[in-house]
Amino acid sequence: MLSDAGRMLAEVHHAESESRRNLVSVDINRQFKDTLTNVSVDGWLFGENLEDRVQAAKALERSSADLKIAKTRSKIKRTYVQKASLNSRGLPLINQESVRQSRPVLQPLYKVEQNRSHYQRN
Repeated sequence: MLSDAGRMLAEVHHAESESRRNLVSVDINRQFKDTLTNVSVDGWLFGENLEDRVQAAKALERSSADLKIAKTRSKIKRTYVQKASLNSRGLPLINQESVRQSRPVLQPLYKVEQNRSHYQRN
């Protein structure tokens, strides 16, 4: 019974450590993520010699970059010809009479009196 309780505590501790590692690994750089998540959990979340593993991963990344073929850009000179604008003629002219006839004329809702004698002083 005591050994079963110890196993259960160890299993809970391991599950908690794995979930903490998953939460932390979201913010880790992708090139180091595989290196760090393949390590088993011991006294530390990512193993005891984390610094050595990170330095080894950086060195491996640098050496693999040196081995890759550098992509060269083609040296072909390209000339671009600017075509005439398709809108160079402008918009067609609108017959102003047809525009005036189609527009409704707005009339004021009230008439303004021309004689404003009630505002004048005697």
